[in-house]
Amino acid sequence: MEKYIALKKLAEFHHIKEAFLNELAEDGIIEIHIVDSEPCAVSEDLAKFERAIRLYRDLGVNKEGIEIIMDMREKMEMMQRELNRLKRELQKYEDFMRRSYPGDFLDID
Repeated sequence: MEKYIALKKLAEFHHIKEAFLNELAEDGIIEIHIVDSEPCAVSEDLAKFERAIRLYRDLGVNKEGIEIIMDMREKMEMMQRELNRLKRELQKYEDFMRRSYPGDFLDID
């Protein structure tokens, strides 16, 4: 079951205006859910909300910059997951080659 955090409480906690979070949602940077007629964030998305807030408040990044940074971060995380998957796949082939051709396989590290 998903847990929600009211945007009002999130804004109060981080000392920002709730309107800023609504603007981020309108621009598609973050996702807001309506629960009991109140805009909320899913607790699983809290890190994304807080990252956007820190970029804005602590670093002075505007909404457009936040969108670019968060998009690039998401793409970087996807590429890292793909790289890790490919490394595991390569390791399987290397292990197979070592078992299949003992002594003939060069160890290059």
